[in-house]
Amino acid sequence: MLLSHREIVAARLGAGLATSAILHRTFRVHAVDNRAVVSEDRLMLRAFERRGFVGRPCATVLLEGRARISAHERTLWIHGPAAVLMDFKSAIAMRQEGPRYRSLVLEWDVPALGERPEPFADVSTPPLFSLSESLWSALRTTREARAPEAIEPALRQWISALRDAGAPLSIDARTPLHEPVDEHTEQLSRALDHALSAMDDQPMVVDLAETLALSPRQLQRIVTAFHERYGFNSGTWQDTRSRRRVMMGAALMTVASASAEYVSKVVGYRSPQSFARALQMAGLPAPAQIFDETAKYADHSTS
Repeated sequence: MLLSHREIVAARLGAGLATSAILHRTFRVHAVDNRAVVSEDRLMLRAFERRGFVGRPCATVLLEGRARISAHERTLWIHGPAAVLMDFKSAIAMRQEGPRYRSLVLEWDVPALGERPEPFADVSTPPLFSLSESLWSALRTTREARAPEAIEPALRQWISALRDAGAPLSIDARTPLHEPVDEHTEQLSRALDHALSAMDDQPMVVDLAETLALSPRQLQRIVTAFHERYGFNSGTWQDTRSRRRVMMGAALMTVASASAEYVSKVVGYRSPQSFARALQMAGLPAPAQIFDETAKYADHSTS
């Protein structure tokens, strides 16, 4: 079991996007901590198709902010605290917004760790929210790559609270949550996290290869295998960097005071023109149009 931390900060905008995740072959938990931005799937899915374990069910515990969950021709807006189950991750088109957006999400393999829930099942309970806050804080403040023993009891308690609230999970006290991780995988995870959190340094494949003492060809192979093993929404290093630049850049442009010149530097483009070209190639609006385009999906009605 690994801990992964990836964060982009735009200090001049008071904005940022951060995800701290527990990585395991049969499940994944991620703590989201976004500030001042809007993350809109209906926009980003125009640019990139989903990758990873898209057939997994998931549980979303929203702690702060607002979220739109659209799936199966239904739309639900929730305000934190709230907890909702979904039968397929691939079915969801989500919007995350608010001055601060914090959530804790579990996705799992079926039937290894549980069955598939009914879509939109409400599992909101005070004990779940209390344990979610504790686990969220632990994930956001622990920086070792290997999940310390202290996190596993909190994780197990949280999953038990989800099960008690109605999630069809089969994890119990005997289910092993820890899995061995070799040193090379740990080093790769740490190097990827660093490179993808320091995009303003414009990390290149040769930089990452040098850090890990690998050839560029070897690097591409092990990065792809790492992402496939843990269900990341990317493949090769180039694909990973391209997706992250575009997605983080587009999210930061939803801040009303954002400029293409500043955001392009934060996410590692050499110029605002390079940023605009990347958005265009991904099928997205120009930087100056992102704010208005994202606002089109801000209908807060519930159906």
